[in-house]
Parts: sequence; C-alpha cells; structure tokens
Amino acid sequence: MTDSLGKPLTSANLLAHPKDTLQEVKFSITNQKGNYDLDLKAIPYTVTVNYMGYAKKTFEINLKSDQTKNIILQEKAESLDEVVLEMPVVIKKDTIIYNVNKITSGEERKLKDILKKLPGVEVSKDGDIKVNGKKVTTMLVENKKFFDGDTKLAVDNIPADAVKQVVVLDNYNEIAMLKDFQESEDMAMDIKLQDDKKDFIFGDIVAGLGNNEFYNAHTNLFYYSPKTTLNVIGNLNNIRDRVFTYEQYYNFQKGINSIFDKGNTNFENSYDDFADFLEKEDVIKSDRKFAAINFTQQVNKELDITGYGIFSKTKESTLIESTNRYNTFTEENTIATNTSNALAMASVNGKYLPNYTDQWHFKSKFKGANDDYNNSINSRVDSLSSSFLNNSNGKQTFFNQTVEWHRKESREHSFSAVVDYTYNNLTPRNIWKTNDDFLSGLIPIIDEPTISIKQFKETTKNQFKAIFKHYWIINRNNHIYSTLGNFNVNQGFNTEDVQELEDGSINNFAGVGFNNDFQFRLNDAFAGIFYKFKTGIFTFDQGAFLHFYHWNPNQTLTEKENKLVVLPNLTAKAEFDRRKSLRFDYELKSSFTNASQFANRFYLQRYNSIFKGNANLENTLKHDFKLR
Repeated sequence: MTDSLGKPLTSANLLAHPKDTLQEVKFSITNQKGNYDLDLKAIPYTVTVNYMGYAKKTFEINLKSDQTKNIILQEKAESLDEVVLEMPVVIKKDTIIYNVNKITSGEERKLKDILKKLPGVEVSKDGDIKVNGKKVTTMLVENKKFFDGDTKLAVDNIPADAVKQVVVLDNYNEIAMLKDFQESEDMAMDIKLQDDKKDFIFGDIVAGLGNNEFYNAHTNLFYYSPKTTLNVIGNLNNIRDRVFTYEQYYNFQKGINSIFDKGNTNFENSYDDFADFLEKEDVIKSDRKFAAINFTQQVNKELDITGYGIFSKTKESTLIESTNRYNTFTEENTIATNTSNALAMASVNGKYLPNYTDQWHFKSKFKGANDDYNNSINSRVDSLSSSFLNNSNGKQTFFNQTVEWHRKESREHSFSAVVDYTYNNLTPRNIWKTNDDFLSGLIPIIDEPTISIKQFKETTKNQFKAIFKHYWIINRNNHIYSTLGNFNVNQGFNTEDVQELEDGSINNFAGVGFNNDFQFRLNDAFAGIFYKFKTGIFTFDQGAFLHFYHWNPNQTLTEKENKLVVLPNLTAKAEFDRRKSLRFDYELKSSFTNASQFANRFYLQRYNSIFKGNANLENTLKHDFKLR
C-alpha cells in the first residue's frame, strides 16, 4: 500500500466485512514496507482501508485464488483546524484498541457477540477469551476489575450497546510501576463504556418459560461513575444453564499478585468436592440458583475499596442405564445420582496509595461450601440382584489474607513484599451400603444381610508465605532482580473407616492398618537471582532459584528430610516489529503432593478402591517449555 507518490504507508487498517454476516470479519495492518496480508475465504467481502490524513477507500472482492492487490490512497484535500479520525483497530506495542462501532453491526446483544467479530479475538462457550492465541486472564471495566477479573461473567452479562471500546493489554501488571521489570504472562481486557452509560444505571432482564415446566430467568444491573461502580447478576434456571464453571471457581481462589509466582514451590490441594461437582454432565434434572454482586468505591484520593459476593445453589440428578453382555451372562446396570451443592464466596480488597512512591494492597477472601451426594447402583445378573448405595456429605471452609507492599525508592531501585496466609478445612463424610460382597479380603467385614460402612475424613491446612523482591535498574538495557522468601505449610489428615453393625455396635478397621491421624509439615526457604538484558531486537531474562526443603511426615519410623534444589528459569524474546514477536520460556518447577499421599495407613478412597500413601515421597520436578 502506498500514497499517490509511491511512498509506503505503515500501520494502515484494512477491514474485510463478509457479505454473509455469520462469517468472521478479517483484519490486517500494513508493515513498514506497506505490505499487508488478508486471509479471505472464497466469499464476497467489502474491504475498507483507513489511514490518518488520507481519504478512506472501499472496494468489493471475491477471491477464487490467491491475489496481490496494490492499494493507493489519496491525501485528503480539505484542511481543518482539528481532525479526529477513529481507526477501527490501533496497535501500540503491548496494547490493541478496538473501536467496536467501526466493526460491529449494532445487532449484538452481549459483549461476547462483539468479541466474536473482533479480528484476532476468540471466545469459547465457557467464556474464555483469547487474543491472537493468548488467553485473557483479567477482565476490567473502565480500568476496574470486573468480579476479580472474571471473563465469563463479563462476556455473558455486559450489554453490547454499552461498549464503546475494547482495549487489550498484554504483559499486564496490576502494579503499574513494576510493568517493565518482569515479563508477565498475564493479558487484560479493558471494556470502555459509552458516554451515556456512565453515571447511569443500565442492564436487562430476560425470562423464559417452556414446556414441561422448564424456565430460565436472568438479570443484570450495572452502575459506573468516577468514584463508584456496582454490578449485580442473578440467575434461576432448570435447563442446566451453567452461570458458574470450574475454571471460574478456581480463578476466584487466587490471592497473590502474579509477580510473586516465579520460582514458587507448588503444594497440591486436597480433593475439593464442590469443584468436582461443577463438571458434571448429562443430567436428567437440574435446578440452579445464582446471585453475585461486585462493587468498587473510591473512599478518597489514597484509598480504594473493592469487593464481591457470590452465592450458588444447585440440585441435579443423573441416570445411567446400561446392558453389558459377556460370554456366559448378561448384566443390567442402573446408576442414579442426586447432588445438592451450595457455595458462598466473598472478597474485600483495599488499595492504599499514601504517596507517589508506595502502594499497599490488602486482600481478604472467604469461602464456605456444603455438598450432598447420593448414588445408587443396582445390578442384575440372570436372577441375582445386588445393590450399592453411597451417601456423601462434604463441608469446606476457606480463608485467605494477603498484604502486599510496593515501593519505587528511586529510578534505579524498587521493592516488593508480600505476606500471605491461607486456612482450608475439608470434612467429607461417606456412607456405603450394600447387600453384596464389599472389598472381600481387603477389609475385615462382619457378614450381615446389609453391610454398612462409614468413613469420617478431615483435612486441615494452614499455609504461610512471605516473599521480598528487589529490582535494580543498572541502565536501560541491564536489570538485576533478587528474591528472598519462605513458604511453610502444615496439613493435617485424619480418617476413620468402620462398619456399623445392625445392633448399633462398631467394627473398627484400625487393627488391620486403617485410620490415619497424620500431620505433614513442610518448610521451603528460597532465594533467587536474575539478570535481564536487551540487545537489538532480543531480550533475555535468566536466573535460578535455590530452595532448601525441610519436611517431617511425623509418622512412625520416619525421619525429618532435608533437600537442596536448584530451579533454573529462562525467558528469551525477539521483537521483529510492533506486530510480530517470538517468545520462548523455560522453567524447572518443583511441587509436593498433599498429605493424603504421604499418610502410611489405609483408607477407603471410594466404594471399590483402597489407598495407602508413601511416607518416603519427595518433591517432583517438571520441565516446562513454552514457545509463542
């Protein structure tokens, strides 16, 4: 692409709108030589070309094969004191700005309908967003986190007619002063609202009623002003419309800023009943209730308060019928399951800026869950019938408190520190009943017409983490970063497996190696040093963490263990131009499993399996490579 004098035009916008509105809009920006590349299907398109100071050009095209087309733009003849030209897409280093009214048709209902039409943007059915293949990790509205950055609640609820711009921020860091110190994997999307949607309550209510008494009701309300924002979302349905997914549930557990993630030891969480429930499919009956509220408030120039509350309650039923034919017999199976799950989550965060050099962040998270699970298995082989009943009830209590401090001491030196505490308690209870053999030979069952097995289990975790980081800017192209930290976890794991007899007495399995009363303690003291330098188009960030592990399984015949581990880390990046870059990441990661895997006595894992841990386990190492 050139001007009338043959001079290449850099960063001109090309938008190819398909005549079939169900097809995707294609987009391209010219490079420094004025070249562009549009990947079009064999269908009719209207191509629009925009470049500041030049007249817009539009033409029709319907490709049957690859084609080269040279476009010549003419300078605008009129002279104005001020010209405001709104380009469809603007790219500025780590930022992409989409002016949606130049790309969309105005028929879109929700944010997801807009995003699906933006070049390079993908939206999954679960609400995940990718831009040029990279996942968006944080959702903002007017530069404020939307429900702690959740993308699904945003794409399903924000009305399309409220959106003015979509801004994508790569290498995103919530702490602006630290953005250039450490390469970030995070990508944020900031939704800019139409002017008439500010200082104004907007939203919608949708309700539907179908045959067989099916219903779905959904509402959302939004209010945005310079100092106050409020978002309210509610949903009632019995058609299994999933408002809240497992990935959302997992993301809401995060506390510490991602700048502290590098080099950390991972400690696996215990089994989470509620998380497992969220992934159930193929239900025959469903009843879901969901409510959420999110707010931000600027108290004064120094202090901002944000928070959210989420409540979810679900009842569902599943039924599986199967016939299994073997060589000598046929088995007919029926498996029926009923679940009832309730979850409440809340968070309150404070951001305090006492001066130009310091930032404080206070984050508190709470969670409570109650889950009931009833499962019946009925099997018939010829004239012989057997049944198996399983009833489970699980309660969970979770609390997390994080305090972060960041200071820009001078142009050369900056500091960050965090203290993080987590408490998590899980108390699942299981009852298994059957008229058939139950793990015969593995547990000392007293034979009765109906065998009833009860299990009491509790997992409690107290986790404490403290990290201090120093950023030293030697000069523009050379940085040195250092880290000191300590991670301490104490996890208790208790189980009791018994048979309840018909006369009310108890047959305890402790005498054959069952029942755990176990404390696992781990301390990880670590230090890291990294050197980052830039030469030409290349940027290298390499270093290593040294971890000293000290753990005590606290069981008979076990001793305290000590271990030194070195975890190298490398990031290499080549930036060819504003639109093209190549990045390679390598990291050696270390992780410890949870206490149940170390416990050296048996426990019933489920109705057909028994588990025993290994007190001699150590950490695992994983090589993680990424090329993008």
